[in-house]
Amino acid sequence: MANDASTQVVIRSIVRDLKKVLPWASLDLTQRTKLESEWEKRIQGVIDLSGRRNQPFLRLMMEFEKYRRQVEDQAQKRVRSLLKDHLDDFLALGDHISEVKNNSPEESFDQIRLIEEGFFAVLGNQDIAPMVCVGTPYDPDRHEAIMHSKSDEPPGTVIEEVSRGYTWKGRLIRRPKVVVSS
Repeated sequence: MANDASTQVVIRSIVRDLKKVLPWASLDLTQRTKLESEWEKRIQGVIDLSGRRNQPFLRLMMEFEKYRRQVEDQAQKRVRSLLKDHLDDFLALGDHISEVKNNSPEESFDQIRLIEEGFFAVLGNQDIAPMVCVGTPYDPDRHEAIMHSKSDEPPGTVIEEVSRGYTWKGRLIRRPKVVVSS
């Protein structure tokens, strides 16, 4: 019974709830580890004593944990979807700013550079980061190849970024358009 998956779910759930109630942040790492280990032993003892009578309860707890994770995943997907819908236009603006900076006369270059830095700082504050693609292996799940070109790089390497890609909290929100070596 000690290695049963449903038992582990119950232990994790109870420990998570205890952490919410107790002054967890005021404890140092050694105290936290010792306390958590003690909780797990006590909870395991109670579960072992209860035996098979509580199997339906344990299954219900496991199903609830699965449901809770599914609801959290769905909520995150909705947020990502809404964010992606509105960000595409916003990110295109950033691309235009970068393009103007690269093609502007020398005297206005500094002003445009400051606007670009401010724009990307705002994105960074929202955990939106540009992807680094050039020199990395082409990944069809993360890149959109718009062209192949001969290069000194090994075949299948991204050699040019035509349109920048972005991630939000580590998740892809816009695939970069790239040129791949052949």
